[in-house]
Amino acid sequence: MNRHGALDALTVRATAALVGPRIFSRRLESPPLAEHLDAVRLDRPPLTPGTHELVARTLVGRLPLGLVVAEWHGPDAPTLLYHHGSGERPDADDAATNSFRDVVRPADGPLGANCIAIRAAFHDVPSMAYLAAMESLDNFAAMVAASAALAQAVVEGLDGPAAVSGISLGGFVTNFHRAAFDTADAYVPMLAGAAPDLLFTASAYRHLTAPEARSRPGVLREVLNFEAAYDDAESGGVAPLLARYDRLVEYDEQRGCYDGMDLRTVEKGHVTAAVAHDALRAHLLDACADVGAAR
Repeated sequence: MNRHGALDALTVRATAALVGPRIFSRRLESPPLAEHLDAVRLDRPPLTPGTHELVARTLVGRLPLGLVVAEWHGPDAPTLLYHHGSGERPDADDAATNSFRDVVRPADGPLGANCIAIRAAFHDVPSMAYLAAMESLDNFAAMVAASAALAQAVVEGLDGPAAVSGISLGGFVTNFHRAAFDTADAYVPMLAGAAPDLLFTASAYRHLTAPEARSRPGVLREVLNFEAAYDDAESGGVAPLLARYDRLVEYDEQRGCYDGMDLRTVEKGHVTAAVAHDALRAHLLDACADVGAAR
């Protein structure tokens, strides 16, 4: 194992030593992602500058979401819609981890496009409360579904071209939006694939996952995997990025959904790729520029 993969493994094991294997430890029952998505009810979000608090009605109850409209030129302008990684808050400038701030960097000046970020459910609470929510598989599935539904609500409010992107958790949401709706002009998933179930059974992340969940990979696959739907999507504007030595989003486990696509591979792990802000930004903006969603 090289230093990139070793850092991923060390990071997960250190976290597991502090909190234990808590993910899906309380509830392993859940409808599939598609059923969660069908059940989401969400009012049309306001597309005006500022941070907007929203509520999605889901199978697990009412979930608060956030929408950060950092730059707005009107519904006819091109749009970059971004989804953060797990544990991030795109609306918190003082957060230690904020890929919207560090990769998209709206504070650097106008992108020449609408610049919008989604804040996922369970990401308006302290980290331990978020971890407690992830003890239930249905909470995780509802979180992904609610974010995809919000992304679709934004896209439906636009007349210009739209690019949907995200990193890690946000990359899986990006891909799930394509599998479920396929309505954006471009998709830029980074450090993600279409098999989120494998994070919890076949990657270093399994050390954070409850033993019962690890021992029942078929359950996680039935609920979370959307590779078949992703293969059926017809849009060709996909610009994926994976890290070759990623021990969380395992390269060989996730790259299959990108067969025939122009997959960019960086020689890093999950942690080291996630902090390679300039490289991620360059990839994102290059992909968005192809559909006029960024200069």
